[in-house]
Amino acid sequence: IALFIHVAEAGSLKVAAERLNIPLATVSRHMSLLEKNLNCLLFKRSTKGLVLTKEGEIYYESCAWHTHELHRVITDAHKSYNSLEGALHILAPTNFALTPLNAFWALFTEQYPEISLHIELDNQIVDFQQLQADLAIRVGYLDDSSLIQTALGYVDVVLVGAPPTLFK
Repeated sequence: IALFIHVAEAGSLKVAAERLNIPLATVSRHMSLLEKNLNCLLFKRSTKGLVLTKEGEIYYESCAWHTHELHRVITDAHKSYNSLEGALHILAPTNFALTPLNAFWALFTEQYPEISLHIELDNQIVDFQQLQADLAIRVGYLDDSSLIQTALGYVDVVLVGAPPTLFK
C-alpha cells in the first residue's frame, strides 16, 4: 500500500523507484501484483507517466490518509522515545544548595530546556520511592540494595573547632 501511495504521488514508477532507492522492476512488479489482487487497474499508463484511474483514486483516498497518519504516529513516537522531556525530581542534602553542582544544574537546564528540575533539599534520609523521586544525591552508602548507587566523588571528613574545645 505504501509503495502504491509513493507511485501515485510521484506520478511515475521510475520517479517512485528513484525516491525509494529500489529497482524499477520491483516497483512495477509490486504494482502489477496489487492490481491483480484488487482485480482492477489502478493506473492509466502512458509515455508521459501514470494517471490514477477512478478505482485508483478511490483506493488512494482510502489508503493515503491512514498511511500518512500511521507514519506521523510512528514519527511522533520515535521523537518522544528519543527525546528528553518532562519533570525530574531530585533529592539532595541541604549543604548541596551552594556547591559546584549549581553550575551543572544551570548548564543542564540550558541544554535540556524541555526538562523541568525540581530539586528538594533535605538532610533526612527519606523514602526515595514514596516521594516519587527520580534521583537522589546522598553522602555515604545506602542500605537499600534495590537502588542503584554510583559514586559522584568523595568527601573528606574534617573535625573543625576552636583550640580550647578540641584540646581539653
